[in-house]
Amino acid sequence: MAAMPPVEEGKLLSEALGTVKVQTGQMKRHLDNDDIMDALKSASLMLAELRTSSLSPKQYYELYMAVFDALRHLSNYLYDAHTQCRHHLADLYELVQYAGNIVPRLYLMITVGSVYMSVPEAPVKEIMKDMMEMSRGVLHPIRGLFLRHYLSGQTRDHLPVGLDDGPGGNLQDSIAFVLSNFIEMNKLWVRLQHQGHSRDREKREMERKELRILVGTNLVRLSQLDGVDLGLYQRTILPSVLEQVVSCKDVIAQEYLMEVVIQVFTDEFHLHTLGPFLSATAQLHPKVNIKQIVIALIDRLAAYAAREAENEDPEETKRQEEAAARRLAEKVKIQKAVRARENGSAGASSAYAYHEPARPDEADAWGDVPPPALAGSEGAPTSPTVATTEENGLASGTVESETTLNGSGEKAEGEGEGAPGVDKGKEKATEKELPPVRKFRGVPEDVQLFEVFWQQVVELIKARPDLSIQDITALFVSLTNLSLSCYPDRLEYVDQILTFASDKVKEFGTSPDLHSPQTTSNLAALLVAPINSYQSVLTLLAIPRYVPLLTQQLFSTRRSIATSIVSSVLKNETVIETPEDVHGVLELCHVLIKDQVDHAGAPGQGQGVAPGQGMGMGAAKEVRRQGPYHVEREELAEEQGWVARMVHLFRAESLDVQFELLHTARRHFEAGGERMRYTFPALITASIHLCRRYVARSAVEDEWPARVHAVLKFARQLTSILATQVEAPAPALRLFLLAAQTADACGLEARASGADAGAGSRRPKSKHTHKSEPGKSEGEDSDADADSDDAADAEADAEADAEGTTDPSFEDLAYDLYVQAFTVYEDAISESRAQLQAITLIIGALQGARVFSVDNYDTLITKAALHGAKLLKKPHQAGAVHLASHMWWQEAPAPGGEGEKGEGGVEADAGGEGGEGGEAVVEEKGEQERRAGSSLVGRDEEGPRAYPHQDSKRVLECLQKSLRIANSATEEIVTVQLYCDALDQYLYYFDRGAPAVAARFVNSLVELICANIDSVNAPDVHPSQRAPPALLEGVQTPHAIATHFRNTLLYIQSKKAAQSGERSSRWDEVDVVGAFLKMGINR
Repeated sequence: MAAMPPVEEGKLLSEALGTVKVQTGQMKRHLDNDDIMDALKSASLMLAELRTSSLSPKQYYELYMAVFDALRHLSNYLYDAHTQCRHHLADLYELVQYAGNIVPRLYLMITVGSVYMSVPEAPVKEIMKDMMEMSRGVLHPIRGLFLRHYLSGQTRDHLPVGLDDGPGGNLQDSIAFVLSNFIEMNKLWVRLQHQGHSRDREKREMERKELRILVGTNLVRLSQLDGVDLGLYQRTILPSVLEQVVSCKDVIAQEYLMEVVIQVFTDEFHLHTLGPFLSATAQLHPKVNIKQIVIALIDRLAAYAAREAENEDPEETKRQEEAAARRLAEKVKIQKAVRARENGSAGASSAYAYHEPARPDEADAWGDVPPPALAGSEGAPTSPTVATTEENGLASGTVESETTLNGSGEKAEGEGEGAPGVDKGKEKATEKELPPVRKFRGVPEDVQLFEVFWQQVVELIKARPDLSIQDITALFVSLTNLSLSCYPDRLEYVDQILTFASDKVKEFGTSPDLHSPQTTSNLAALLVAPINSYQSVLTLLAIPRYVPLLTQQLFSTRRSIATSIVSSVLKNETVIETPEDVHGVLELCHVLIKDQVDHAGAPGQGQGVAPGQGMGMGAAKEVRRQGPYHVEREELAEEQGWVARMVHLFRAESLDVQFELLHTARRHFEAGGERMRYTFPALITASIHLCRRYVARSAVEDEWPARVHAVLKFARQLTSILATQVEAPAPALRLFLLAAQTADACGLEARASGADAGAGSRRPKSKHTHKSEPGKSEGEDSDADADSDDAADAEADAEADAEGTTDPSFEDLAYDLYVQAFTVYEDAISESRAQLQAITLIIGALQGARVFSVDNYDTLITKAALHGAKLLKKPHQAGAVHLASHMWWQEAPAPGGEGEKGEGGVEADAGGEGGEGGEAVVEEKGEQERRAGSSLVGRDEEGPRAYPHQDSKRVLECLQKSLRIANSATEEIVTVQLYCDALDQYLYYFDRGAPAVAARFVNSLVELICANIDSVNAPDVHPSQRAPPALLEGVQTPHAIATHFRNTLLYIQSKKAAQSGERSSRWDEVDVVGAFLKMGINR
């Protein structure tokens, strides 16, 4: 029949609804008057409107609901009339069958019959049979569907659920009734596709999807019947439903009904009927989305296992989790041993081929027995296990289901057609009743869940060669989630899936579908599932086919997986303890560490650059000049920061093994080109930490000085690469200084324990050239042969470590590291502010040095002072020079100790508080220079030690030079600020009793500041927005300078007051009375 225009359909619907409204009103009046015959006549006229064929399903449903509401009044009246003996339902049931038209007749018959079924002693069985037979008379699809839906809805609360035979019926009669109604409704639904013209096919398909819930409701009724157990479901319900679904051969019906079966019946039923259900999926129409059906079932069972785990006894769950964890750890250990024994051979990767069960010798590689045969096997059931994965269950979208599981379903033992061990289950049934089957996460031990799914999925893929790679990979993802959820200790299951997936990727290698977004997403989900499931990513190394499948993926997928691996390591704080594991994890993250040929935008991946090849300096500069690279540089810095954080989780109890871990990481990182800028600092700091661990174990570690010497040279090599190959001079300089301070601290420890080497047994050092020529750049003769020296030193140290004959000098090593820091400063740092910061760090590190002899220390600090005096800007020169004065005034160690500075990095007192000095010319004193007490100057076999180095004359020279530089500045505000900074330094040394820093220098400098302080506030000379360049910008305003000077004067006053009672107090000689008056300070 041709479809009517929407306007005409709307008009017909309005007329029909008007008739229904009128007849409903008349029917109610007749019922109120107890006029049953007229009421039935009005009801018949009302129901006659449902005979129309001109309405669409949506409009017909609106008309049906109006009629349905009206018939409820009639049903209520009939029940009351029967209970009050006014009308007997048996007589009315026969009376309504005389209606003239079949549609009104059947609706009235169902209305009266359903009420009749609710009364005691009613012949329910005969009524159900009669109504079912009479309903066959309506063959129009839409009218028939709604009529049978009315039949299902009206009888659902009155279906018998007993077990006795008789006129009242039993559960079997109810099941047969609902199944028969379902089958007939499905036929009508399928027949609807053939109505009308072929040009309206899409419209009819949409209408059919709107009507599908009418058919699916029958399956909901079946699942809600009381008394339906696993046996009835296996023997009666499921076979009938599957037979109808398969035989209808309609794509829409098969997809929908299979989904409904999965949703409405309990998980317990699905566990025992996997075989027949999955076998039926292979017989569906070729256009049916089988993948979605299988995935829905897998995900539902995985979600069920997760819910059951939450409901189980916590103690039992904990015990089983620990048992599963032990089994998993044992398998990982065995698999690692197998991999090591086979030395990378591919034999282990085929241990569980997808096309045949594993052989016993192959299963031994996993430390477990092979899985039972998938059909007709009598193998032992799998062990219950625990999992931590996330499931994508579809159970949340069920129609009306969620029926409570009947306890009788737990007693069935392999009665399903497709369940493994059917024959064995029948044999057990004849024996005495055995204890209930143990469950874990709701899965009985005798249900070989994964094996059944695996066999059926493989058979499905073989039987359906038209399945796309998208569907196949989606099935693999769900199978993996199921395995990880229910059997986390069965690594062979995951390897089995990955093997099949790898083969399929090769098979579809030339297909464009392989690189479609859906396939790529599925493969990424397949590879990330074990990462999310297992606490330790080291488990991935025990899955042979994981890495081969990972290497087959696109760059974006490999990068995503590598990021997930690094995130898992950091989140779970996975400690990696062996060089093999470090190598394995970094191989998994290969895409983040080295350049890739399939990623043209990688840093250093220019034209013709092979993967794993580092990028040269010219290429690095060229890439940095490209505009879009700045965005990628930020991404690169972020991901390399994650990798660098992972380095600190490379930890071994044995310190020698720890050194091997760092060597292994270096071999991977040094192929990263520009990435070394971010990864090498982590390796270097880990090396420094290793040195401290050696020192902490010096009492039990033999030959620890030689080993620390080797580690520090390792750090020196890495830092040299950082400075020269990736142009990172600033961090390289800091790391050289950190290594030098560590060598200094180790030297003190070695000297205290008598482990440091003497001069006679030490190897010659090339650095003495620098000591004899302090004015020459240390980088001139060290840079040319740095690489060869590093390689030779590393080899010599390794041999010496093995022989136990190394006798290193930490002083020489520390000296060399400072030389390298100076080299970096001279060759690579050119920006003026960076130079000031760098020289400040060098001065701070040298001020805390303790291990040097007088000659070596004097060479280094003189060089640092010269570099400070050669800075470009005058304020920078002045600041660096007065900071350099601290190198000639080291604090003496506390009594009974070595002192408290110089070990942990650049000290705060060397950070740049300001300048030191005095203004007038220094007059020589007759007394001998005080050097921190002659009793504190150490001597050993190599000569006098510098620490604590105190030379007040050189201090005064530095302070005076800084004042001369300040006086040459062109801006008054800069000069006065530098004077104030210098005054702070004068007071520091004066307070600490430096002989050469006399009170008259302090007085002269205070007077000088007072004479120039007024000029700072002159706006015509110095605009207020200008600030002198210094280590800290923006704080040297005129007001800040005046406040600074005022606070300094108050400090002097407090010191004079504190020491006023002491004899010959030096502070008494300081005269600041005039300055107090000048600044308006009350004494």
